[in-house]
Amino acid sequence: MRKLVSKILLKSKIGSIIIRILIFIWSLLPYKLSVFLMGKLILFISRFLKKEREIMEAQIKYVINYLKKTNSTSSLAKITSQKEIENLIDNIFFNAGKMVSESLSIKKILSSVNLSDPNSKNALVREEKSLIEISDIKKGAIVLSAHFSCFELLAAYYVKRGISLTVVGRAPNYKIIDTLVKDIRASYGTHTLWREQKGSSKQLLRSLKNNHFIAVLIDQDFNLENEFVPFFGLEAAYAVGPIKLAVKRNIPIFCTWIKRNKDGTHHTLSKKITYDTEDTNVIYNILLQYSKIMEEVISNNPSEWIWWHRRWRRRPNINYKINKDSLMDSKEYVDWLNSLN
Repeated sequence: MRKLVSKILLKSKIGSIIIRILIFIWSLLPYKLSVFLMGKLILFISRFLKKEREIMEAQIKYVINYLKKTNSTSSLAKITSQKEIENLIDNIFFNAGKMVSESLSIKKILSSVNLSDPNSKNALVREEKSLIEISDIKKGAIVLSAHFSCFELLAAYYVKRGISLTVVGRAPNYKIIDTLVKDIRASYGTHTLWREQKGSSKQLLRSLKNNHFIAVLIDQDFNLENEFVPFFGLEAAYAVGPIKLAVKRNIPIFCTWIKRNKDGTHHTLSKKITYDTEDTNVIYNILLQYSKIMEEVISNNPSEWIWWHRRWRRRPNINYKINKDSLMDSKEYVDWLNSLN
């Protein structure tokens, strides 16, 4: 059933037309209603995603145990029962649905923002002082973010703030998703650069020369040039390409994220990452700062992070190009994580 739906909606011209029609109809709904309904829809679909739920449960249990060992007082550390874990997984999918609808409603959301009074009670996105300071930077910078809450809205808000932004990422598996993501981002002024596309390195350098901010989501395990840094006490692979570029050019690096509030509004947050170009472990120390920030953010807002990605799948000191069979499949990964609990 899953493969059939994928084939019809994501791999055919008819599917592309159907999706665009559905998006148009969705745009006609009142904002809050559309967000709620999409949340419920994704939650319903998640009932059939057994593999994803198993991955999420294994990762959440591992992190809870780690936080308790470190005497954390975060909201995630306070979870004690299987029922609470199941409720958290449901909330993660519900929030993922909200994120989808919010991403389709970015223009509506940003229309509520008045930059002369960005924190007014009517604004659906609010900011803290550091983002105002970031927007005053007149040269390029690297912005490290994560698949947390409505990250597409975060990028759009940067552009609203007058920051020229290029988002670097992995191309989606399906052409229709590729096109939709690019169209959504282009509609609010963000340039998308897929790592796989020809000449991407030159385009990245050109963006920096034009004083663009380069935004990258580095909280997932990809087959790239990586460095391993502890993430909730367990070594995790982080892509280092954009960070090496920043260090080479000695340009600012920021960690930034967006938080969804209980009333449905959003709050942008950011922290500057400090580094010394003479530090022999500069890349590791930059990543360690990012990792610790995201640990705190996720452990206090666990339902906002996308937990179904196999975050610790790659392990240190293994050449996966040579040892392809060493890369764990989903079952092996879940069994390995459960053995740590």
